[in-house]
Amino acid sequence: METKENQRITLTKRLLKESLIRLMETKNLQKISVSELCKNAGINRATFYNHYAMPSDILKEIGNEIADEIQAIFKERNLHHRATLQERVELACDYLQKNKETAKLLFLNNTPESEFAVKLIRGQSEWETVCDGLDSMYGKDGKDLLLTFLIHGVYCMITKWLLEDSRRTPKEMGKLIGGIN
Repeated sequence: METKENQRITLTKRLLKESLIRLMETKNLQKISVSELCKNAGINRATFYNHYAMPSDILKEIGNEIADEIQAIFKERNLHHRATLQERVELACDYLQKNKETAKLLFLNNTPESEFAVKLIRGQSEWETVCDGLDSMYGKDGKDLLLTFLIHGVYCMITKWLLEDSRRTPKEMGKLIGGIN
């Protein structure tokens, strides 16, 4: 059972996350001040600094949570090490579509090299299974180059799909990428 202290921390962080998301719907992350964020969340600045150094830290935490939830879905479905790229993209897009507004903010404020992208896409050890056999075909250097191409391509494809409100379903997104592996 959570202690009152843990419950307070959880509530404080939830309020700050909700406040940041609301503010980011109308303004750029870099223009959101700690004072504005705290006022919107109904907490004081000292409380904010107990948990975060700057508003971008909150967005980073939200991104980590979403990436962890998607990885948990892979694991729950026993797809962690044997899923095809098509299955991974479909499941990730399904989750992102269900959490579209927050996902859009994350993808708008991150690049394929960001910590969020690394955790969501690049940090998946499963990419090794997607690329099994590429070492023997292209050598380690060739495999690394192809892996970079795939990872960035998948991330950018999902970004475009989300930000442009594509009508394609998560299943169709998976099928688009399915021919690669």
